[in-house]
Amino acid sequence: PAMTRAVRQTAWLLAAGSLGLALQAYDASPNPTAMAWLTAAILATLVGLLSPAWPLPTATPRWTAAVVVLVQVAAYLSREPGKHLDIAAATSKSFHLGMAAAVAWLASALWRPTRWHRPALLGLMALFGVWFLRHSPRPQIDVYEFQDLACKALADGRNPYALRYTNIYGDASPFYAPGLSVNGVLQFGFIYPPLTLLLDWPGWWLFGDFRAALWLGFLLAGAGALWLASPPQPKTAPVGWLAAAVLLLTPRGLFIVEQGWTEPLVLTGLAATLWTARHRPQALPWVLGLFLQIKQYLVLAVPLVPLLLPRPWSWRQLWAVTWRALTVVAVLNLPFVL
Repeated sequence: PAMTRAVRQTAWLLAAGSLGLALQAYDASPNPTAMAWLTAAILATLVGLLSPAWPLPTATPRWTAAVVVLVQVAAYLSREPGKHLDIAAATSKSFHLGMAAAVAWLASALWRPTRWHRPALLGLMALFGVWFLRHSPRPQIDVYEFQDLACKALADGRNPYALRYTNIYGDASPFYAPGLSVNGVLQFGFIYPPLTLLLDWPGWWLFGDFRAALWLGFLLAGAGALWLASPPQPKTAPVGWLAAAVLLLTPRGLFIVEQGWTEPLVLTGLAATLWTARHRPQALPWVLGLFLQIKQYLVLAVPLVPLLLPRPWSWRQLWAVTWRALTVVAVLNLPFVL
């Protein structure tokens, strides 16, 4: 029913916005503000799951998304979007103009949505990424070293899993368990599944910075959200468009890319999996196998796979998806194992 849908969409938009603000406030240090936003995100998620039939107007999700985007833009402007950015006055002005353009996009999408709004949002975010990576120097973080050196090893025909990295934090660092760092050298090689490296490598090869691939992954996730959404009705911006704006303008999005964290690739895989489940269900097992190979913790998503399948479920159907997905996993891993 439309009433239940309005509650669900509103709740999940609030959850997404609250989670973004929690990450913005947290910044590697637990504090009451971050915990309050995290609690709000959890509560809103539960409301969305329960979907009570509250009498909300059908326009509520659209205006909720608009408010969340505006709050996120304000959060972006309240502090630098990255920890290591070299921002001069001119480049800071460029960033502020970009945020003003995002607000203008929101206003125009609410007032008179057109088919150009989707590529316009992606184009704006692509420019953000170019600006950001130009002014973001090499961060002092281990995951950047892991991926950068592994890309170089792959280009040189060497096994990235046989690498040994320098411990940039020192042997006394609490980041590694005892014995993992000996005389300043880490006793392990590349830490991610092979597909992560294969997705990183084109960004490293083309631009000299694998983080270009991470930002592209972020854009592709936003594109997936935009094109999963329904087309606009006259004078009505689809909620899915605005939800994609909430994703792309989440306050710590650029910071995540700056640090070299691979979650943008996870988002790409998730968007591709959902798009395939809706539009190309026959290809779902193969895309699902790719998705599960992007990050180690995605094994926790396996129990949710039946939600992607048409009902009623059957063991035969589940097995057909499982063996194909496992085949993809084996094909990706076997060359590196050998």
